Amino acid sequence: MDQDVLGLTFVFEVESLGSKREIDLCPNGKNIIVDSKNMEYYVNLFIQHCYVTSIVKQVAYLSKIFFKMY
Repeated sequence: MDQDVLGLTFVFEVESLGSKREIDLCPNGKNIIVDSKNMEYYVNLFIQHCYVTSIVKQVAYLSKIFFKMY
């Protein structure tokens, strides 16, 4: 696969209230192009960010509330 086909870098884009913010999935992520050699690593980091990293604060808050109730 040609490295420029997807045009992706190791960055997760977040849009909130009309403004965009970029989060590096790894150090210097905005400068690392996704290619066939690192695509699996990119997908793993992307999934980890979506389902773990991005919700850590919310889960911690809910856990705190839950344990206060019981």
